[in-house]
Amino acid sequence: MLALQVADTSAVGAMAAELEPALGISHVQLGLLASAALLVAGVATLPIGVLADRVARPPLLAGSILVWSLALVGCGASSSFGMLLGARLLLGAVAATAWPVVATLTGDLFAPADRGRVFGVILSGELVGAGFGFLVSGTAAGLAGWRWGFWVLVIPSLLLGVAVWRRLPEPRSGRWERPAAARRGPAAGRRDGAPGRDGGVGPDPRRVLREDPRTMPLGRVVAHVLRVPTNRLLIVASALGYLFIAGEETFGVEFLRRRYELGQTSATLVFVGLSAGAVVGVLGGGRLADRLMARGRIAARPLVAGWSFIVCAVAFLGALALPSLAAAAPAYVLASATLEGPHPPLDAARLDVVPGSLWARAEGVRTLLRNLSQAAGPVMFGGLVDLLGHGGGRLGLAFAMMVLALMAAGAVLLLSCRWYPRDAATAAAAAPRSPG
Repeated sequence: MLALQVADTSAVGAMAAELEPALGISHVQLGLLASAALLVAGVATLPIGVLADRVARPPLLAGSILVWSLALVGCGASSSFGMLLGARLLLGAVAATAWPVVATLTGDLFAPADRGRVFGVILSGELVGAGFGFLVSGTAAGLAGWRWGFWVLVIPSLLLGVAVWRRLPEPRSGRWERPAAARRGPAAGRRDGAPGRDGGVGPDPRRVLREDPRTMPLGRVVAHVLRVPTNRLLIVASALGYLFIAGEETFGVEFLRRRYELGQTSATLVFVGLSAGAVVGVLGGGRLADRLMARGRIAARPLVAGWSFIVCAVAFLGALALPSLAAAAPAYVLASATLEGPHPPLDAARLDVVPGSLWARAEGVRTLLRNLSQAAGPVMFGGLVDLLGHGGGRLGLAFAMMVLALMAAGAVLLLSCRWYPRDAATAAAAAPRSPG
């Protein structure tokens, strides 16, 4: 589901050259098409998070995939910008199911020590989806028209919905939770590797969750989640990172076309090729953080993520300064790897600092705030491009300006290392969930 959701978002960027003249839209309107689904998805994740903490998750996910497929048909059948925008708003509403369900299923299926690695595998599927969107949808749009760029995603979506309905089980909730008195950190030899108490760092008794989480009103859940210092900083950093990623996905192909004078198909292939480093990043980032934690570096997850964002910013600016695509390619690949590398350890870290009974609702809060930033990315990029003018050089200048978001994300994550051990211990001290 995550792969197909990203494929759809990427498809808008891959079809930019066809959509703009066909519907007579500007760069800002193109950015709005990419942002609309993200914005609605962010708002919808709050009620979806409540459902995912209380009902069986696989049927919820399968039903959402079916409606999502129908919305894709509507995107391809649109005859105006307004119709296409409306169809993408529906896409966003049903896509809201994806991350709260996937994150909580991961938390219930896998031990804490392995979650960085597992999230890396999951997010590599997102990258496959992005490549599918750019390559398959972009090629279909170039050969048969932009409508087929959306329709080509329908059949994989339907097949996925059937597979989820038939094959994905509902795991027992609270599988990895233990009484607080039994909790130890990875340095103490705990097999599940949960970063509870470690190195003498204990929970903050003022913020330990003691009431029944299933009866907590949504407003109180939001307040509790945002009281966690590490979680606040992780949300801010994730939002800043996705601000840049959303703009890259929407305008990356057009940037390559104009800056290096490539055709649509060539630019799409180059974009996918340069993004190959992202697979290495997502698979390596989570594994590296997990290994460092196993060796006693309790704040390894935000630490690895923070430095990765900073290296990405430097590599991207270096690529923009080089005169040719051949010379810049290694720097683009490094930037791609370090742009995606932070997300697996960040996803695992958010589960560490929030009690398991609140995971889905906490992910709803985080996704809302992240999607607001991610939705702003394409619009901000489009606005900058329209303000600066057209051409590859102007797009490059817009990207250079937005790199500041990556530097800020890295700094915020390094700051979060200060609070992470205590916040993880506080989450571990919460009362375990009743098995569900």
